[in-house]
Amino acid sequence: MATDIYRLNQVSYGPALRWQRERKLLREKDLCNDALLLAEHYPVYTVGRATPVGDLPEDGICEVIEVERGGSVTFHGPGQLVGYLIFDLKSRNRDVHQFLRDIETIILKTLKVFGITGARQSGLTGVWVKGEKIAALGLHVSKWITSHGFSLNIDMDLAPFRRVKPCGQDGRLVTSLQNLLGAHVPRQEVEKILIDQFQEIFSESVVFCSEIIPSIEE
Repeated sequence: MATDIYRLNQVSYGPALRWQRERKLLREKDLCNDALLLAEHYPVYTVGRATPVGDLPEDGICEVIEVERGGSVTFHGPGQLVGYLIFDLKSRNRDVHQFLRDIETIILKTLKVFGITGARQSGLTGVWVKGEKIAALGLHVSKWITSHGFSLNIDMDLAPFRRVKPCGQDGRLVTSLQNLLGAHVPRQEVEKILIDQFQEIFSESVVFCSEIIPSIEE
């Protein structure tokens, strides 16, 4: 089994959302491989199905987009690595919870390479370091095909998290690699390590794709 990996620079959230939905349809018909798309976004809040009104931003500074994933509101912006996972779980024992734990493990092992000890929190998805959240996860699953995925804060402005309750949590308790290390870490370095851990956890080959299928158009 192979996974197609796509790496983009900054892209608007809307086109990435359309890509996920179209790629998911192709995967349902077995017309393509599983896929991991890695990208950054221009500033945007995304609102999951479980978002209470009180968790939403009040200032209207950033665009707000409602999506079908689980979880509450979160923020995406430059300096954050976002990974979209279009995977067929029928070949993975139809186990959504294990898939989420595997993604968390990939992030935990990535952080460990930088000398950072991350942790899970009971009953929640994501990764924390000393009580501050550094990575968020949120999936949508239909017909055993996943979409949406994870975000890992590398070197970003964390202020927009303070204006909401990301995933229902205190927006002040969010951190990044830069905060923890006290130095800039290139996204490319983090990305390479994360892909290495991805291959180790899932024990499958990857195909680095230069042509986005389907295309992402602004």
